[in-house]
Amino acid sequence: MTHPTDLNARLERYEGFLGADPTNRNLLADCIDMAIDVGATGRAERHLEAALRHHPGDPFFLACQANLLMSQRRWQEAADLLAPLLASFAEYHLAFNLATAYSWLGRYDEAWDALEPFAAQAVADGEGAALAVRIQHHRGRLDEAQALADRAMPACGGHPGFLGAASVVYFDGDRPEDALRCSEQALAGSARPLEASVIAGSLALGFGDAAAAKARFADVLALNPDEGRAWNGLGLAGLIDGDFTAARTNMEKAVERLPAHVGSWHGLAWARLFGGDLEGSAQAFGQALELDRNLADSHGGLAAVDALRGRRQEAEAGIDRALRLDRTSLAAAYARMLLNGEALDGVRFREVALRLLGGRAALPGMTVADVVRRAGAR
Repeated sequence: MTHPTDLNARLERYEGFLGADPTNRNLLADCIDMAIDVGATGRAERHLEAALRHHPGDPFFLACQANLLMSQRRWQEAADLLAPLLASFAEYHLAFNLATAYSWLGRYDEAWDALEPFAAQAVADGEGAALAVRIQHHRGRLDEAQALADRAMPACGGHPGFLGAASVVYFDGDRPEDALRCSEQALAGSARPLEASVIAGSLALGFGDAAAAKARFADVLALNPDEGRAWNGLGLAGLIDGDFTAARTNMEKAVERLPAHVGSWHGLAWARLFGGDLEGSAQAFGQALELDRNLADSHGGLAAVDALRGRRQEAEAGIDRALRLDRTSLAAAYARMLLNGEALDGVRFREVALRLLGGRAALPGMTVADVVRRAGAR
């Protein structure tokens, strides 16, 4: 990789050449690219203006303009330029950039439509494979995202960004060994992608090591305060530790950033419930139900709230709904425990808190609850 100081010197040298040959297409392109790379937006804009003045409508310089807009995070303007270019020129890098712009805009179906025809090239390119995996994950196509990660692994297994993206889909796909392997490999070098750090923290929670998880999530949030999964992880760590104030604060930040993530609403609901805010807990479980009415833990959690409110009939109905959806629902079991007048002990509480991770395996042959039971027995 060229050092920024060297690149600046090279840019100045090329700008000198351009002064003598101002219409030279290759020099203009090189100066635009280098100016973008060193963050010299004004210089890039000047060179781009000259390029389009001397070469009006040139598709290459329109693509350069899109690159500049993307460097400024002007995603819609970039997409508006790239879409017609891709329609005219079926080229992988145009597709990659358009898919990237659409992803930042949250338009994941359109992102996949742009990238899918070039999937074979994407899975051979670390950045492309990472983008493809992320897009499919955001589209809710977890199986397809994992299949893409598997397919890309031989060619891209040394790329930290791809490994970070793969660790997320493996974790969410209940493949903890693959998630752990990818996150460790991604974090072994200097790149340290945020996705891999989030998954390392989540796995630490699964292994029952809340302190290590908190350290991971704090590192992530120091770099990106808007990383919702890290706020979610800190909230879960607070639940496990019994620090309900911290859990509630962190889960509130999680749902602000992940308003469509049911698990974060569950976490907030439990934090409020164990903190004594039954109305707030009911509201959060209600929000989870609005997002998906077919999750047992939403019904079971709301039944627990009703049990604590003394609404036995409503609690019984909620438990029945939860158990019809999942006979092993810990939330329903906890609601039943409350109706039976059983006291809450630490191990049972931790089971409920860690069940928010989705019951995914934490160690080969073990569930998260198994890890907690083992820790509680010591």
